[in-house]
Parts: sequence; structure tokens; C-alpha cells
Amino acid sequence: MKGLYPLLALLFCQSAEAKKIEVPIDIGVGPAALIWTGPIAQDQPIHTGLSISAAAILDQAMLKKHRKMIPKQYRRQVTQMDELRIGYLLIPDSIIISPKLQNTGMYGVNWSPLSLGMPLNPKPFSIKATADLMLTYTFIHSDDPDIGNTHFLRPGLGLGANVEFPLGGPFYFSMSWRSALYLPQRIGGGIGDLGPIEEGDLSQSIWHVGQGAAQLHYRFPFTTRI
Repeated sequence: MKGLYPLLALLFCQSAEAKKIEVPIDIGVGPAALIWTGPIAQDQPIHTGLSISAAAILDQAMLKKHRKMIPKQYRRQVTQMDELRIGYLLIPDSIIISPKLQNTGMYGVNWSPLSLGMPLNPKPFSIKATADLMLTYTFIHSDDPDIGNTHFLRPGLGLGANVEFPLGGPFYFSMSWRSALYLPQRIGGGIGDLGPIEEGDLSQSIWHVGQGAAQLHYRFPFTTRI
């Protein structure tokens, strides 16, 4: 988990003498179902994948304990947060593994380098609104002439909600939904081909993907120096 160090350093100031801190690390994995709008959904409504998460969990008590290490310009906003999660950049958010059931199959990967959550209720279980910056690559292959083959590569913005339940000890269970909005890419076209935005018709473009997921989480302590 060495990759967490530069991410934590962005939040905390580095002092002349490195300080040892302990943070909980949350690892989650579970199935995902994806709905791609347009002709892909008409051919096969649901595609499958694997949802993954790896993040350092900084709760309010910890943020207040180390508040002097947080840059002054961010200190008030950060210490008022109920919880802050810092992801591990090299671990993808989800892996798409969806063989052909009818005419269309796809394989790909999605990264979420930045994820923000806003709690909507008090504990013990957690309901959060979420926002994610995303980068998605997916190879779509189809025998349907209206779909064909597409190398989909786009940045996106994901908006959704997450519900998390404690199961006891270090284990948690979560369910989530996310609607990802992308810069439109023409189906069957190249990476540089925009959807027909000028025509106001996005029916032959990939611009939205809905994803529902369930995850089993395990948390463990991790010690690092800042």
C-alpha cells in the first residue's frame, strides 16, 4: 500500500520530522451489473463486471486529532467532514468482464482517481451521495451491424449513492448505484469520433452507463509516516 503515501501527503503537511500515523484501509470486492444506453442495451440490457475498492478511511476523530498537520486553508472544511476516503490510484474501480449472451460482449476497466462522498444520515449504517471522476476503457465487440466493434475510451463523471452496513468486526457490506456521464463517442467509430452532438441525436453514441454493485468489505489498520 505504499502508493497511499503521496495521496495522504496531499492532505497532510509534511513536517521536518516524519510522524507515524495509523489509518484503517478498506478493501472491497463484489459483482457489478452495467447498463449501456442506446443500441447496446437494446441488444443485451445488462453486462457484468467486478466492482473493486481500496481506500484509506479517515474519520472525524482522526481528522481532528491530526488537524495541525492539515494545511490551514483546508483545515476547517476537512475537520468538519464525517468521513474522508483516499483511494489507491493503481487499483481500478471496476473490471468489465461480459461475454456474449446474444450478439454483444465487452471487456474493459474503469478507474476513479478521485471520489467524494457526502453522508446523508447518522451511523450505525451509512447512506452517502457520491461523485467520481472517471476514466474508462472498454472493447465492445458485436455481431449486430448497428453496434460492430468499438474501442471506447473516455473520461467521465459518476453521480450516485451508496449504502453501507456493518457486519461485525472488520467486515462491512455495501450496495451502490452510479450513473456515469461521458463525452459522447460514436458507436463503431474510433476513439476520436464524437457522437453526433451537432445533430442533437445521441442514440448512436455511448454517453451514459449505469452501474449497480454489491461489495463485501474488510478493514485493517495500516501504519505510515507523513
